[in-house]
Amino acid sequence: MALTYPRNYVKIQVLADNWEEQGETEESQNTIQKAVEVSPMSILRQKRLAGIAQINGDTVTALNAMKRMVRLGRFSCHGSVEDHFAFVKAVTLAKCDDVDIPKNVLDDLFDEASHMLANVTSDYELSEEQKAERDKLTEDMDTVASGGSLSVAPSAQGEAEEEYVEPISSADEDETLEYDLDQVDILLAQGNAE
Repeated sequence: MALTYPRNYVKIQVLADNWEEQGETEESQNTIQKAVEVSPMSILRQKRLAGIAQINGDTVTALNAMKRMVRLGRFSCHGSVEDHFAFVKAVTLAKCDDVDIPKNVLDDLFDEASHMLANVTSDYELSEEQKAERDKLTEDMDTVASGGSLSVAPSAQGEAEEEYVEPISSADEDETLEYDLDQVDILLAQGNAE
């Protein structure tokens, strides 16, 4: 019998939290993916999907969720320069590393990241520190685009990768509603979930 997901994204979020608390990060990712399907315009859910996909080593899903997160954030209070920079860093590192992503997909993501970085000043007013970071990221992207590699030690890359997308919990989301997990399980079992 296949698991029937509720159509209410908050209930799905509770299920994802439960899976994650049990250490079942792949099930959590699958469940968050369902929440994204029900509520695709949620930046916070896209961010959560990117974070859990990153934990699971699912680079394509993580990068695509980050891309959607940045696109949606352009006109939202949840968008940030840091999200732009995190996406650019993640794509740049993926292009440097030997990741299992089809070349055309990675090239498209790299082009998108480059375009987003070039236009970040039209979306946000940058501080001097952010302008310096933007310039450094632009340099890094130019180096990688020309076939060069970045001068980041592998251990530093690992540390840097962890900070790109920090998984968020449902407590950080706007719709922080408490649901009894037993009730959600009963609804799922009965097939009466919204």
